[in-house]
Amino acid sequence: MNISTHSISTTTSIFSLIVIGYALSKLTKRNYSNTLSDYVFYLALPLEILLATSRVQTEEMYTNSGFLYSYILGILAFWCILVPFYTNIYQKKRQELGLILIAVGQTNTAYLAIPIFILMFGSPTLIIPIIVFQSLILTTICIIMMQPQATSTPYKFKNILRSAAKTAIKNPLIPSAFLGLALAILKIPVPDSGSLGRTIELIATTAAPIALLALGASFNEEKKSSDTKSDYSEVTVGIAFKVFLHPIIAFFIGKYFFSLDGKLLLALVVVSAMPSPKNTFILAKAFNLAPIKYNLILLGSTLFSFIAINLAFSLI
Repeated sequence: MNISTHSISTTTSIFSLIVIGYALSKLTKRNYSNTLSDYVFYLALPLEILLATSRVQTEEMYTNSGFLYSYILGILAFWCILVPFYTNIYQKKRQELGLILIAVGQTNTAYLAIPIFILMFGSPTLIIPIIVFQSLILTTICIIMMQPQATSTPYKFKNILRSAAKTAIKNPLIPSAFLGLALAILKIPVPDSGSLGRTIELIATTAAPIALLALGASFNEEKKSSDTKSDYSEVTVGIAFKVFLHPIIAFFIGKYFFSLDGKLLLALVVVSAMPSPKNTFILAKAFNLAPIKYNLILLGSTLFSFIAINLAFSLI
């Protein structure tokens, strides 16, 4: 089986789980995505990340640093395109620009990138520093931008640090990543035998499939609660930018600025082709910013990322 056929086979199985999650929620008329998401976010994924980071070799982290720098520079360059484009073409103000920088300018790491990297690259290790960077820095900046004008948090360094600290406390993926990294540096193994070790391994292996089922179910449940008219031009542009423009920018920066090739270049393009983060719709509802429009961007970018990811495997 060549790599193109393998990628299609693997991604088809991954996206099939999303469809199954949607179908189960639709057919049973039960809202179970929140329960599954909580299990994945608070238990299964933290254990998966803990195991993955605790087994990383320090030399490997140094070797892969160009991957992280490429992603950071690529997403900052992408943001430099998004802000003037949405400001001038769609006349977006600061509050909605913050949400656009999440919906279009960030990636779905936990619920899609981790399962894909586990199945296609054998480990989610490359994704972990991106989760930390995106959660602590990018999302913090966006949330501050999204605050209503009357209660906007001043753009002071101490306020950004405070928001980042709150994000870290509320996000169990971040402390599990740092704990795993500390164990790797100190060369302290996580138990892999006995009742505790087997339990940890068993729960960690459920992270990928349950995350995908939860993501699929959320599309059905979120759609039912959406009642705002959407701008289909913005939806189309948002999907195209997220799934195709972002990975193109990442490819050129990774290849020509950091000389990435092979697996690292492919992984960079694949993670950049991931769809919008799952919290896009939740934030749109929380800040009353056209939830159905951002739900459609989330849904459409998830669908078209299947095409983009397989194109990356075929071309790189």
